[in-house]
Amino acid sequence: MQTELTKAPEGTPQDWASEMRYVARQPILNLQGRVHGYELLFRTGPLGVSRGDGDMAARTMLDNAVIFGLERFTNGLPAFVNCSVEALTEHLVSVLPPAETVLGIPASLVKTQKLIDACRDLKARGYRLALDDFTWNASFEPLLQLCDYIRVDFNQLGATEREHLRRLKCDSITVIAQKVETQDDYKQARERGFTLFQGSYIC
Repeated sequence: MQTELTKAPEGTPQDWASEMRYVARQPILNLQGRVHGYELLFRTGPLGVSRGDGDMAARTMLDNAVIFGLERFTNGLPAFVNCSVEALTEHLVSVLPPAETVLGIPASLVKTQKLIDACRDLKARGYRLALDDFTWNASFEPLLQLCDYIRVDFNQLGATEREHLRRLKCDSITVIAQKVETQDDYKQARERGFTLFQGSYIC
């Protein structure tokens, strides 16, 4: 995990601690051990601590992507950017280049028709979509038809989830094993058929 200060704080040194904002990047590796892309993460401190609500995190990430460009953070590889409902439905993410951006949709978001329509439009514009923290729920079906990636705790994608994905003909979806924390986790994830990996062990 690499963390970088992205905005110089204003005010006195005493104010800096509360004003500093950071972007961390976590690599996602493929089976060959090469970097497939980076998840860009909002942080309020250099030690990789995440605080604050999702809307603030999404807005900070979008601001920094505009100011500095995604190339600075990803070297041209796909940037996985976590999104809020507002960022998706109000098309705030349109400031990001579609060819370099994978929009992360938290599984916790309420699957309204407005959200689904926004995702469909963003997909048509060339953005790739990733459904985060996936566990099977029937409400996900419309989004699964649009997604390019699913990110999941590799221990949580069981036979039920795999059967639903097969039934929905989601073979084009790439499943990313998250929470790969140890070498043993990495070996298990590979044995279970994952082809992309993310977690503390990778860092």
